[in-house]
Amino acid sequence: MELLYTLLQSLNTKKHINIAIDGYAAVGKTSVKEAIANQYDYQFIDSELFYRYVGHYYNDYSIDQIKQIFNEEQILELINSIKHLDKEQYQESGIRVAQISTNNKLCDIINETIRKIVKNKGFVV
Repeated sequence: MELLYTLLQSLNTKKHINIAIDGYAAVGKTSVKEAIANQYDYQFIDSELFYRYVGHYYNDYSIDQIKQIFNEEQILELINSIKHLDKEQYQESGIRVAQISTNNKLCDIINETIRKIVKNKGFVV
């Protein structure tokens, strides 16, 4: 954590890096990432929402269709729309995420999409 703090202190407004935080479920990663993004005027990407999106739509779309959707220019707005699901739909998407998370092809598509988005730097993932 001290290394992260030192790194954050050295940031300037050029946004020359991305920050990725990974860890166990339910330990507060999202809260920390949002706080860092807000403090340094970086854009926050919640990678879980990509999986939730796939979990919600996977029964209706093929892998190729999801890959095409993830190439859309406004992908972050599309992915953030998953936040507006009702409670039941959100829970169902979570169950599907558990089922599809072993699909390496889908995981690769999601990770590749995130890498494309953050290539310009200035993101907290």
